[in-house]
Amino acid sequence: MGGATTDADFSAFVQARSVSLMRLAWLLAPNHAAADDLLQTALLRTYRRWSRIEHDPEAYTRRVLVTVAADERRRPWRREASVASVPDRTERGDPTAAVDGRRRPGRVRRSSA
Repeated sequence: MGGATTDADFSAFVQARSVSLMRLAWLLAPNHAAADDLLQTALLRTYRRWSRIEHDPEAYTRRVLVTVAADERRRPWRREASVASVPDRTERGDPTAAVDGRRRPGRVRRSSA
């Protein structure tokens, strides 16, 4: 591809190869939403390096997809967690009341004294 640097070239690449890349993302991700996120992340990383990609941008993007998927599996704390319900916030008091007076900044301590 000879170091194509234009946005038009990248857009044409995405248009031509997005179906193939999405198939790989579906194989690597646990669900369709995660596959969409995976592909978007891979395309973003590819776009950032677009001017440096000399040969076969599809192979580069596929490698990025695999790397991003592996990173996601290694970092479980980055995953979304679903919960049955979100608890209502019951306390509506002054949030600064819980802060120890010795830990307040001097300006706040003086104004509250």
